[in-house]
Amino acid sequence: MLFRSLPNSTVPDSHLLQAYWRVIEAVEAEGQYRDQLGQELAYHNRIHISETLTALSYFFLIDRQLSHKDRMISLIAMAGHDYAHQGNFFNALEKSQEEITAQLIGLNYLAGIPVVDKNIIHSLILGTEHGKIRPNHESFRTTPSDNLLLSQVLINEADIAASLLPDLSFELTKKILNERGQQDPSDALVESAFSSFVSSVFISSKPALSLLMPHLVTLKTSFQSG
Repeated sequence: MLFRSLPNSTVPDSHLLQAYWRVIEAVEAEGQYRDQLGQELAYHNRIHISETLTALSYFFLIDRQLSHKDRMISLIAMAGHDYAHQGNFFNALEKSQEEITAQLIGLNYLAGIPVVDKNIIHSLILGTEHGKIRPNHESFRTTPSDNLLLSQVLINEADIAASLLPDLSFELTKKILNERGQQDPSDALVESAFSSFVSSVFISSKPALSLLMPHLVTLKTSFQSG
């Protein structure tokens, strides 16, 4: 089963908690179904969701700016953000996979949640689209007191956290290439892809600066000297 991550504090709103379990169960069921067909994605799969939830939970332990409700909403968005990910085939879709995911999550798994909170979850999922990551960080750096921007940046950072860990970076980059159709990429291709990824990483929140920036600096230095 997926890692079931919750803030270690008082119990948040029961409707949000129930929605979190529904999203977790939906992601697990979808992953099992794809796995039975031999079609579960190499990178954007249940393991990735577990890694992102773990990273986001660690971030919450460091940064106390968000309320329990804000954290719960962020966890729901994080848990479901790749629910409809299509791997190598997303370019053929009429809508982005983030739009499709946000709509599916909102229609099927957020019963009982106020519209305003549904809209926030929808927005946070849309904010995981690659082209929105840099603007998210730029906006947050301008207005770091904005809780919605903080939630978005924490989600974006948690989404890539595992790939910045030295023990996981090479293998996870290889899995991304697998997902894109490169079934047996050479070490040189993996290193090139990872170098490109590292050069485009944005880190802005206090937790990510504390936990991830040392790894990012080391990685950038190793590529510059290599």
